[in-house]
Amino acid sequence: MHSPAKIILFTMKHLLSIIFVVLFVAAQSQNVTIKGYANAAPDKLVRLIVYADQFSHLEKTIATERTSPKGNFFMTAPIHATDYAFFALDLKKSEIYLVPGKTYTLKIAHDTAAEKGSIFDQAERPLPMEITHTDGRLNNAIGKFNTMYNTFVYQHFNQIYQERSQKIIRNFEQAVKDTFPDITSEYFKNYIRYTLASLQWLSHRKSDNRIASEYFVNQTVLYQNIAYTDFFHEFFKGYFQSQINTPVSYSTLLDLIAFRPEFSTLDKLFKKDSLLAKDSRLRELVEMKIMSQYYYDSEFSKSNIEHILKEIKMHSNYPKIKYIAANYLKKLKKLGYGTVAPTFNLPDMLGNERSLAYYKGKFVLLNFIKTGCNICNKQLESLAKIKRQFGNRFVIVSLLTGKNPGKTVAYFADNGYDWPLLLLGKKITLLEKYNVKAFPAYILVYPNGSIALAPAPGPDENLEMLIRHLINRFESKH
Repeated sequence: MHSPAKIILFTMKHLLSIIFVVLFVAAQSQNVTIKGYANAAPDKLVRLIVYADQFSHLEKTIATERTSPKGNFFMTAPIHATDYAFFALDLKKSEIYLVPGKTYTLKIAHDTAAEKGSIFDQAERPLPMEITHTDGRLNNAIGKFNTMYNTFVYQHFNQIYQERSQKIIRNFEQAVKDTFPDITSEYFKNYIRYTLASLQWLSHRKSDNRIASEYFVNQTVLYQNIAYTDFFHEFFKGYFQSQINTPVSYSTLLDLIAFRPEFSTLDKLFKKDSLLAKDSRLRELVEMKIMSQYYYDSEFSKSNIEHILKEIKMHSNYPKIKYIAANYLKKLKKLGYGTVAPTFNLPDMLGNERSLAYYKGKFVLLNFIKTGCNICNKQLESLAKIKRQFGNRFVIVSLLTGKNPGKTVAYFADNGYDWPLLLLGKKITLLEKYNVKAFPAYILVYPNGSIALAPAPGPDENLEMLIRHLINRFESKH
């Protein structure tokens, strides 16, 4: 048994280690500066978003501001290495590559398409953005290469993917070298390398084993290069259908996961792959990729996959792998059954603040709607009928976003809809927290504030029957 003194020394040792890592990262970080002008967008939310890591794709906001009355914005954020990021205006995003210490001037065009009205949310449409000035050249170089690559693939699709012409691919690779003869950026060099690797793989210019050996096994893991991680995801997504000679199969993995294995047991299985056996770091990344891929497969146990990711988080020998495992868990469990529903505090039609906790003790159907959405309005009558079926133990809460909310408020009053209508106003990031991509959207929350179903189907998709089932299920356990 450890003595108190030894425990204190052990704790201090690890605390000092954590402090050292934090100070080291801080010392290596430099600010990037983002400034510019958003046309016809006064007092709008602007954010700089990165992936916490580029394997789990868990998003992390590193800077937040609001545009001035004239649409101007200015923000800074620390980064410690060249990174792929998103600049967001409200919920619309555009990609940008950030280099530590650099300044970027952006011009955001007025998005007229968003004003035309649609039953669908426009959040997924890319933000029309132009980088008018930067003291780094990476964005221009990647943009030029991407245009060149996309044009080539579009013009020669049949020759690449059906005829598998190696000559035309070699010619393109040479054209890339001629276009970018003096690359000084390691990020850009690797961006080209792994983009071309994906082309070689898809055209079957090289075998799966050769691709794995040349680009992944015992190669440097490029944690922050989006071309590397994108290719990693594509290549290992089809692991069980690939031509890599491996004794690991879908069925053997399914059988293993069914018995709630430890990380060591899973790792032992993947060590049977002669290529992955050579590289424990890559092997663990592949294991996490495959676990996340089958998390939503009904044949696999979600709780057992979560257990394995927790094991990797605890027992991996690589700090970055532990961090990625933790992010996978956060990403996969977001809005999962039984997880805590994201909280909010919003005004109702009379200006009274209401939080999700205000409705504790009742089954809550969150109904996300948007001004000018005809389908949203049409489904309200069906919601009113559902509400009458369940009485006081059930409440609908509509959350409204968009311009001119007064029209929707009046529509509620004219039709006698008596449930709460809350106004999102500037708090539009709540839509991201609930993964709302289109309107209307529905989320069912249990009386204890946990997620029952996210997303829930619409009222014309057996919503009433599903609510009844979940209520009975919950009440039978409580």
